[in-house]
Amino acid sequence: MIPINKRKIGICILLSIITFGIYLIYWEYLLVKNTRTIQKKESSCIGEMLCLIFVPFYALYWWYTRGKIVKEKCPEYGYTASGNEIVYLILGIFGLMIVSMAIMQHDFNSLPLEKAPSIEIHVRKRYTMRWYKSWTVRVAAVILALLICALVIVLLTGYNPIDVYKAMIEGNFGNARKMWNTFQELAFLLCISLAVTPAFKMRFWNIGAEGQTLIGGLASAACMIYLADKLPLPVYYLVIIAASILAGMIWSLIPAFFKAKFNTNETLFTLMMNYVAMQLVSFCIVYWENPKDSNTVGVINRKTHAGWLPTIADNKYLLNILIVAALTVAMFVYLKYSKHGYEISVVGESENTAKYIGINVKKVIIRTMALSGALCGIAGLLLVAGTDHTINTTTVGGMGFTAIMVSWLAKFNPIVMTLTSFILVFLDRGASEIATRFKLNESMSDML
Repeated sequence: MIPINKRKIGICILLSIITFGIYLIYWEYLLVKNTRTIQKKESSCIGEMLCLIFVPFYALYWWYTRGKIVKEKCPEYGYTASGNEIVYLILGIFGLMIVSMAIMQHDFNSLPLEKAPSIEIHVRKRYTMRWYKSWTVRVAAVILALLICALVIVLLTGYNPIDVYKAMIEGNFGNARKMWNTFQELAFLLCISLAVTPAFKMRFWNIGAEGQTLIGGLASAACMIYLADKLPLPVYYLVIIAASILAGMIWSLIPAFFKAKFNTNETLFTLMMNYVAMQLVSFCIVYWENPKDSNTVGVINRKTHAGWLPTIADNKYLLNILIVAALTVAMFVYLKYSKHGYEISVVGESENTAKYIGINVKKVIIRTMALSGALCGIAGLLLVAGTDHTINTTTVGGMGFTAIMVSWLAKFNPIVMTLTSFILVFLDRGASEIATRFKLNESMSDML
């Protein structure tokens, strides 16, 4: 545990807040007293810099002095033992980031040369941003999140944040098994995210991916149980694949039909069908119990492996990953370069515009939801026949809802969804690792 002087940390934070408050009051004073003449220059950010420079100054000062005291009076702690050093360094970096932002906004302090009768503020959305600015914002957000999280770790747990972050990395890539499990979860989450993306891009709020995937897995399990050793092997696999895809399509076409025909609320419709799918799985488990009265199906075809998807290089995850990678590229091409992808975009932007240019909106809705359900069926197939070889109500594990976040964060770009899926899987598995290694409760690790 790292010793922490919370009193000095509080003083440091309070002084920083007061200084920043003084700066805000100073800027408000300039706005109200706009009769003053301030020369408008390209580098007119002196006001921001003079005020904001005290934020990292306080932090770095305490960091330096506390570290010096610790090294002189408590040599047994070593240089990195003081929690204050970490906290002050974080606050200092945070303050320097604020100063950098002030420098970037070089015309923020510019006021008109002539007196204005009133001040009008216009807020409008910026539709375009240069790529380097966009990525600068993303990188800065990640760095800021890591710094704030490090501060929370030190204040609430007393652990060194570097050790916590290291544990998160080891939880995902500590050994070959952990690495393959990470890529396996990434593949499943990405597959379901690809399924909901066409519907979301069309502004059809498909919240039923969880149920559609579960129904696809249920169809796979039924074929594996009832058709084992009754069909030639190639036909057997084709039937399993076709049944899974068809089941997911049917489950998604039900709300699509009612939306196209009667304009029902697709959000509630698809959401409620998730629970219907869970109850249907529970009903089937009663008949497929193995062993009896266990309320579980057990491993299907444990001895014969009938219906199990083949492995590549003795790795049962590699085939799933390759299939999802191919689906990702195909979905990107479909949405960006195909006629159907163009129609999905137009319907999503405006149904009236789509109707005006001759697009059959009802047909697009049904076709797109059929595609979404088919991909969910494939995800269910990979889960049941490719990995778990069993079925229960928690087989999907909430990934149908997490996929919604993945799709939106990536702005419906299948390639970018690979990155967002990886981030969420990395954080989830990392949270489990730090909860185990540092004896934190699951809520604390999830919050971090």
